[in-house]
Amino acid sequence: MNPHYEKLVDLITQIAKGGTRYAVFNDFCKIYATAISNHFDFNQQRENLYLETVKKYERDSVSKFVEASVELNLALEDCIGQKVLRLNSPQLEELGLFTKFPLKCSNPRYKDVLGNIFTDFNMNDGKEGQVFTPEHIGNIMGDLTLDKNFVEAQLQGQGFILIKENCCGFGAITFGALNTLLKLGISPNKQAVVVASDVDERCIFMAYIQLSLYGIPAVVLQRDDASGKVFGEPWYTPLFVKDDWLNKFDWRDNFARF
Repeated sequence: MNPHYEKLVDLITQIAKGGTRYAVFNDFCKIYATAISNHFDFNQQRENLYLETVKKYERDSVSKFVEASVELNLALEDCIGQKVLRLNSPQLEELGLFTKFPLKCSNPRYKDVLGNIFTDFNMNDGKEGQVFTPEHIGNIMGDLTLDKNFVEAQLQGQGFILIKENCCGFGAITFGALNTLLKLGISPNKQAVVVASDVDERCIFMAYIQLSLYGIPAVVLQRDDASGKVFGEPWYTPLFVKDDWLNKFDWRDNFARF
């Protein structure tokens, strides 16, 4: 077990102080997602959400939330074998976000750390009828869908690989596709963009956080994919903003065609 994963779980448990970890974990994801978003793409409504959530906790608990964010970063770094995004770095170029081959660890993978915590905490009670894709299934789907010839044709035709996932959950299928690109020697940070949506706010926070920290250009939208109804503003990851993906392709058109 990843020691940083264990420390993250322990910190959430400490903040809960013997009570439910469900609300604390949700608040952690809400705080971290809004902090990332407003650091690179300020939105007053999200700033208000951040402040409303933080003020529920004492100073010691807020400090533990900060520790938890560090442990999450380190857990993701152990997965991918290189540095992930840090909010206190003055320039994105210093973060090591652009995939360099070969990666440091022997078996680099984009893994769904937050989704695993969600499962370990037994947060999916089944009342909403949600079924989350297991990580290994996402990896299999990526390998079956993205063969080398298809990827090369896409890169030659439009210059990047577009990964679309509606009802994305925590992003297992997206991470599976990104893992396939890694195995093909493709840098997901520079040669891929993700368009993802889900109706569950919890999924939006978790998918957005991890795509942001891994340095993936992505737009994540809270959307009822059955009706097409959208809730709130889109969440743009830092690399999506920095690399000007808003002007590279019409992501709204891609949502419309889901």
